[in-house]
Amino acid sequence: DLVRSRGLGDVYKRQIQNVGAGERVYTCEGLSVDATIPDACMAPGCGLVLQLHGDTGTGKLVDANTNLHALGKQKGYVVISPNGPPYGGGQPGGTWTRAEDAKLVAITRLFAQVFRVDDKRIHATGFSRGGFVIWRLVCDASDLFASFAPAAAGNGNGEVTCFSGGRSPTRKADVLFMMGRTDVPVPFATMTSIRDGLITDYGLAQSPPTTVSSDANYTHRRWTKSGGATLEVLSLIHI
Repeated sequence: DLVRSRGLGDVYKRQIQNVGAGERVYTCEGLSVDATIPDACMAPGCGLVLQLHGDTGTGKLVDANTNLHALGKQKGYVVISPNGPPYGGGQPGGTWTRAEDAKLVAITRLFAQVFRVDDKRIHATGFSRGGFVIWRLVCDASDLFASFAPAAAGNGNGEVTCFSGGRSPTRKADVLFMMGRTDVPVPFATMTSIRDGLITDYGLAQSPPTTVSSDANYTHRRWTKSGGATLEVLSLIHI
């Protein structure tokens, strides 16, 4: 009856076999997914966060640094942290390629449908290689996510993400971007490039940023436009 009531049929039975609250690992689209389902999310209306690790990472490793699964329990969010395919070369953990983008969108949609989340409270975040995926989704899945939070990722490094080559989102979603000024694997210039591309695309160039807070180690700035989306950037000495 539960399967029929949620309209999922065979997809539900193959991928989401336990709809109870708790922490568990699912297999969806061929990827293992660490998920936390709060008790409150047994009723419709919770939010959902997709969280992506960086190279050689795992869902659990990125969450050890963000604590989003625990925060989701407190705030009424289902949190899903997929594990990418093996990084290879004798290195631990996983990675992400463009081949997984559609799978991650499908996984997010599946969890959103199964747990009947509020479609205005679906968000995505990722660090490093996961951040490159998030930047691609800013252009490719703006209809699904209410906001995006990429970190330590930009244009370049062999990646075509967003706001280059004519790529632009159909909907301008809010973005929180974290970048490190001394980042070596992802040069600062590649991150300022994608930041500036978003500012142009979103029509924020005529809106001087507001400095929310700062000290010797970081600056937090916000770009806003009346009736439009918001860009917030955390620029850190280290990341």
